[in-house]
Amino acid sequence: MLILSADTSGPPGSVAFARDGTLLDQTETCSNESHSQRLFGSLQELLERHQLRLSDFDAFAVTRGPGSFAGLRIGVAALKAFGEVFQKPVVAVSTLEAIAATVEPASSGVTIIPLMDARRGEMYCGAYARNGGQLLRVHADAVVNTEDLFKSQRGQTALFAGPEIEKFESVIFSHQERNWTFQKTTPYLATAVAQVAFQKLNSGSNEWMEDVPIQYIRRSDAEIFFKG
Repeated sequence: MLILSADTSGPPGSVAFARDGTLLDQTETCSNESHSQRLFGSLQELLERHQLRLSDFDAFAVTRGPGSFAGLRIGVAALKAFGEVFQKPVVAVSTLEAIAATVEPASSGVTIIPLMDARRGEMYCGAYARNGGQLLRVHADAVVNTEDLFKSQRGQTALFAGPEIEKFESVIFSHQERNWTFQKTTPYLATAVAQVAFQKLNSGSNEWMEDVPIQYIRRSDAEIFFKG
């Protein structure tokens, strides 16, 4: 299965080609140019390099957020259009899930908690686990108070990961637990998006559809996150 994936959720952008979950190639950009300029330039570069056409792909995948409003709309609109034109599935992948897919815990039973800065003392976060190579969602993505998140994980075995993990150093050190580990991850997520999409398509997940939803997390979602 040949998948074209893109991530336009933040200032860094990436486009990847993958076959059966294995990366073929990826372009990475980070500039002041809009994603509308960078996305299509990167895509054209990859198509020419591999002598492929858009019609050759079996599926398309894109980050649906959280992330930059303008960037997400550009990526979702483009990949959704490809799917409609060529009658191929479009997989919507959470940016947090893509971050979680880039890390591999050293042992089983570890909750992977991807983090993104939501500003104003809050963060976007999710909770995932690996089971036999499969990435499973443990809790729905949410926006939470930074202090509350780390307090909620006291006594738990957790791997906190994100491309901007250093932003949370002060609060991390104030709540540091023996069973916590931290990992700075790549900001270029298109490869992970393709891998997650391949898993979803193989498992028959309903997270691919004609209308790709952009993920906007409401504050109230935090009330059910990590409770109990």
